[in-house]
Amino acid sequence: MKEIESAFVEERRNRILSIIREKRRITVKELGRLFTISDVTIRQDLNALSSAGLIVRTHGGALYMENNSEELPFPLRRQKKKKEKETIAEAAAEFVKDGEVIYLDSSSTASFMVPYLAEKHEITVITNNIETAYQLSKLPQVSIILSGGMVRKETFSLVDAPLSCILPEGNISKAFLGAWGLSLKEGLTDVNLKEIAVKRDALLRAKRVFVLVDSTKWGRVSFKNFAGFNEVDIIITDAGAPVDTIRALTNRGVKVITVKVQH
Repeated sequence: MKEIESAFVEERRNRILSIIREKRRITVKELGRLFTISDVTIRQDLNALSSAGLIVRTHGGALYMENNSEELPFPLRRQKKKKEKETIAEAAAEFVKDGEVIYLDSSSTASFMVPYLAEKHEITVITNNIETAYQLSKLPQVSIILSGGMVRKETFSLVDAPLSCILPEGNISKAFLGAWGLSLKEGLTDVNLKEIAVKRDALLRAKRVFVLVDSTKWGRVSFKNFAGFNEVDIIITDAGAPVDTIRALTNRGVKVITVKVQH
């Protein structure tokens, strides 16, 4: 009986995915009317599809995301593979020690580190993400340096200003960077040239570089490389990342940490 019920749920979710792929965007209410089931059940279906990386949950509905180099708005990126990003961010925060100066880039995964920094003392966080800086401002023991430059509305980030403008001397203890894609041949790549320049600037100033990427980023290549694996100390990802690629990186001397996600 359970097998029949499970098959029915899977079939319904496949139909929902097809509808979202065709319409590109849909609401919970619309799907509820189409399938004559409760909004609660529709939300469960959408959450399952989102966890699988097939759609992006929006307020009151869902958005279909092609596997291409287009950038989603920052709030939507935070919803994609959210559990994985939260778990990766928690593991990354364990490397932050009291008194350090760290850098968080504009990636959605790095932004999830904020609540896990609440127990740290006398740390300084440099970031080019406006939303991340705002959330950090709620932590009284954290000093915040927001980089200058022009605002990219898509990412809530600041670009076009080198870190030397705000940090003329001194190094960054650790930089935590996201990436749109990770591949053995192309290294770490991202979508936007201006964001890439900011990542590159932080990477060159950091004593240790951490890359935070969920398993959907593995094997993808975007517009331009911003780092080779020889410039990276630790990659933190979830258990869905390909084992053969992890093994190849380990053989190159890159430490890869995989985290188990509790759904």
